[in-house]
Amino acid sequence: MPSEARRLTSVPPSAVVRAVTTAQRAMVRFTRRLAPPQFALLELATGRWISDAIVVVARLGVAEVLESRAKPVNEIAREVGANEQALYRVLRALARERVFEERPSRVFALTALSRPLLKNAPNSVLNLVKMSGSSWSRSMWARLEEAVRTGGEVFTKVHGKDLWGYLAAQPEEGAVFHAAMVETSRDAGRAIAQAYDFSQFETLVDIGGGSGELLAAILEKHTRLRGVLFDMKQPLERAPATFGRHGVAKRAEIVEGNLDESVPNGKDAYIMKSIVHGLADDAARGLLARCRDAMRPGGKVFVVENVVPDDDGPYLQFLDLQMLLGSPGGRERTRGEFESVFTGAGLRLEQVIGTPGPMNVLVGVVT
Repeated sequence: MPSEARRLTSVPPSAVVRAVTTAQRAMVRFTRRLAPPQFALLELATGRWISDAIVVVARLGVAEVLESRAKPVNEIAREVGANEQALYRVLRALARERVFEERPSRVFALTALSRPLLKNAPNSVLNLVKMSGSSWSRSMWARLEEAVRTGGEVFTKVHGKDLWGYLAAQPEEGAVFHAAMVETSRDAGRAIAQAYDFSQFETLVDIGGGSGELLAAILEKHTRLRGVLFDMKQPLERAPATFGRHGVAKRAEIVEGNLDESVPNGKDAYIMKSIVHGLADDAARGLLARCRDAMRPGGKVFVVENVVPDDDGPYLQFLDLQMLLGSPGGRERTRGEFESVFTGAGLRLEQVIGTPGPMNVLVGVVT
C-alpha cells in the first residue's frame, strides 16, 4: 500500500478538530480580554509585521539552511545571501514568536512552527507563505479601503487583467500560486476522500483540479473509481507526477480545457474545490449548470468550499476579503447562499459534510 494511503486513515474526526479549534479561539479571546484594549488592538493591527518577516525568511530559504542542524547567524546569512545584522534582527523577532529557537551566541534552530517552511516537508506551506507576500497580493491589500468604499474588486484596476491572465503572463508568480494550491489540496484531499463514499460512482471529474492532488487522494482511497482531471495547461503539467506518486495513473485521465466554456461530458460525478468562492453568483450558477447538463442521470455535483457559519464558528474570514479584492463577485458563502446558487443551477443541495479542516463538501443533485 502506498505511504499516502496509510496517511489517509490518520485523518482525525471532523467533530474533534472543530472542537479543538473552537477551544483555541476561546482561549485567544480570553487572553485578549485580559490585556488593556489598546494593546490587544495594536497587536491585531501590527500582525502583518510578523507575516512580512515570515515571508522574508521563506523567500531567503532560511529553513532549508537550518534543516540539518542549528547554525550561527553569520553562517545563515552567508548561505542565504543576506546582511548578518539585519537577518539577526528578523530571526530574533521571530524567535519571540517561537517561529525559530534562539540559542546562545546568536545560534538559531528550527521549531515545529518553522519546519513547514521546508519545501519537502510533508506538511509544507512554503508556497502558501510566499504567495501571501507576493506582489500581486500586496498590491490588492494596499487598496482595501478603495474596495470597501466602492464594493468592487481592485485586481484588474491594478494589473489591467484578471488574476488568471496575470499569472499566465508572470510564470514565476504562476508557479508559486499553483504550488500553493497543491499544498491546500494535499491536506484537504485526505479528509475529503474519507468524508464521502465516492465508490458508488464509475468516474469522478475534478473541475479545475490543478496538479491532481485532490483527485489522486480520492482515487487512492476508492480503488475502483476512475477519474478525469480537467484544467488549463499550466497547472496540469505536474499531474502525471502526482498520479504516479499516488499509484493511480492507470485510472486517471488528464483533459485540458476551460471551465468557463465546457466540462467533460457523460460522467456520473463532478467535483470542484476552491473554485466557486472565486465566482460571482451568476458565474457559479453557470458552472454548476454545465456540470448538471454534462453528467449522467442520477449523477451528483460536489462543491468543496468553506461555509460561513450562521453562529460564531470559525471560517476563513480573511480569505473572504481576498475574494473581495481579487475576484468580481467572489466570496465565502453561507449555507443559505450556497443553496441559492445550487437552486439557480437546477440542483438541490442535498447534504453539507464537514471535514477536519475548514472545508465542507456540499453535495448537489438534479431537482
